[in-house]
Amino acid sequence: MPNESTQTMPNNSNSIALNNLYQVIKDDVNRHDDNPQLLLLIGIQMNDLVKVREAVETFGAQPHQLVTDRNKHIMDQMSTTA
Repeated sequence: MPNESTQTMPNNSNSIALNNLYQVIKDDVNRHDDNPQLLLLIGIQMNDLVKVREAVETFGAQPHQLVTDRNKHIMDQMSTTA
């Protein structure tokens, strides 16, 4: 039983961290040109279609665009928190 909670805790923590990051970036999306793409990547990582659609339809993220080094670095950091 303790193994199960230990394994699910990082996933929950990572999900909360990704959701928080999404909100922070969304609140100031125009601060950096790469932010719409970052919102898209976060939505994909969270498997959240609502966030993916919002990133594309509201903020103009382009799914076919290459991932920027900045956004790759940020997403790499988020995956190491799990």
